[in-house]
Amino acid sequence: MRTGHISAILLLGALTSMFLASCSQDPIFAAIENEEKIREASIVGAIHSIFALDSDIYVSNGYVFRRSSGTGDWDKLDTPTDFGYGLATDGTDVFGLFLSGTESTTGSVYVLENDDSWTSVPGSSGVEKIVNGSGQILAFRVDNASRNAYSLTSAGMTAIPGATGLASIIDGVSFGGVSYFATTAGVYDVTGTAVAGAPNANISALTATAEALYVAAGSTIYQWTSGVWTSRAASSSPITGLSYLPLTDPVTGGNRQGILLYSGGSKDGYREVIIDRPAGIPVLASTQLPGTADYSSIKTQERDQYTGTVGMWNTGTIFAAPAAGANDYVLYAAVIYPLQFGLWSYHPVSQPNWNRE
Repeated sequence: MRTGHISAILLLGALTSMFLASCSQDPIFAAIENEEKIREASIVGAIHSIFALDSDIYVSNGYVFRRSSGTGDWDKLDTPTDFGYGLATDGTDVFGLFLSGTESTTGSVYVLENDDSWTSVPGSSGVEKIVNGSGQILAFRVDNASRNAYSLTSAGMTAIPGATGLASIIDGVSFGGVSYFATTAGVYDVTGTAVAGAPNANISALTATAEALYVAAGSTIYQWTSGVWTSRAASSSPITGLSYLPLTDPVTGGNRQGILLYSGGSKDGYREVIIDRPAGIPVLASTQLPGTADYSSIKTQERDQYTGTVGMWNTGTIFAAPAAGANDYVLYAAVIYPLQFGLWSYHPVSQPNWNRE
């Protein structure tokens, strides 16, 4: 009998240890252990678009949300339909692509006016995707089995003669006052001219800074500056999101003034690439996990909380939004994981931990 009692006690102890260990792996319990309460989600589901314009943050997940001045609550905007499929900006206005129903794969483009009403863009029906640009956005439509690019303003759409027969569209950016866009098979300017030397296969993400254009293809990140391409291997494939964090290193100052964030490829959050400037020119330097060094998008003491939440999940998009002060910012991550599906954020000042939006 005594042996049976001892066996039962040992079994109970083992089961208890297993339960506590599993709790530590669960994001909710991990957050509790780190004394951080997970909020109720306000923006859930797949995040189609996120960008900053005039300090306001815009997000689309089928609906459209705006956070004025980058702080406070999210305002849900009235929309032409409940089937928004993406937002884009030309640097001045916000445009939205809205489908006619859940079974639709194309729709019409509208421009946001007076911050609260949408006006249809003439001739914009049948559009499958819109992306950011400079002075215009870029719209894409399949005409007679050919995917073609259009320059779009509030006045209407104009075909780009050189941009026809395109592969699947990835994203668009403003770089040096010019609109660029990427497909899975190339990088192009607003005239449809392919950028020489750019990767030409497996492209999955695109972003830009004032100095450089960045493209992800497979497990490699490419940098284009002053007409020269350089690259660095990354640890995720495919990369699904790129964003630039203009963070100045307080120790080395001007030699380290930015971190390129990239997401996707596996269920482990996002990664960082340090951008050095040994001769005043940006260089893709070392890669690292968030919070593993003093120079990082999150503080070293917050790494455990990150690894117990966003660091456990597949992150479709990572976005660094500027905030009011020097070296101040908000990180947004589009989490793709059951029960946690939606937008999460981190602010080093007011919210130094990852939490649901």
